[in-house]
Amino acid sequence: MDIDDLLDHPEFIPTLIDWIQGEWPHSGRDKDSVEFRLCGYKERGKLPWAMVAVENLKPVGFVSLVYFDKGLFEGRPYWIDAVYVEPAHRRKGLAQKLIQAAEAKAPSFGVKTLYALTPVSPLYLRLGWEIDKTAKVDKPEDAVVKKSLAKAIQ
Repeated sequence: MDIDDLLDHPEFIPTLIDWIQGEWPHSGRDKDSVEFRLCGYKERGKLPWAMVAVENLKPVGFVSLVYFDKGLFEGRPYWIDAVYVEPAHRRKGLAQKLIQAAEAKAPSFGVKTLYALTPVSPLYLRLGWEIDKTAKVDKPEDAVVKKSLAKAIQ
């Protein structure tokens, strides 16, 4: 299995959009806005950015990073926007590999601290993330987690 830049596989974009709309149907985003949130103007080296896990020439999961303007005022501008693994490939460590790929790539965008809103904080905690207790969440099962990447930048 490979984890590649989504821009190297633009043919997978419609599949990722379908996954996002299926997994998070209440986001209210149409296909064009979901695509923009995944890969912006499709410029390499700029956020938003996504990586896709590929097995047998098919996508099996992805992770995406975004810059969130409103988060800048709270000191939380850089986020893992989504991590998704196709159901048949879950519980095999792929989500962990995708998060680690995002952690490795984020410093190239100047990211020093990365955030995520997640209902599966134990996954992130195992990877060295910590819960941001100052962040407010709408659902009790959700948590905002963060990881300092400063060491990766040095």
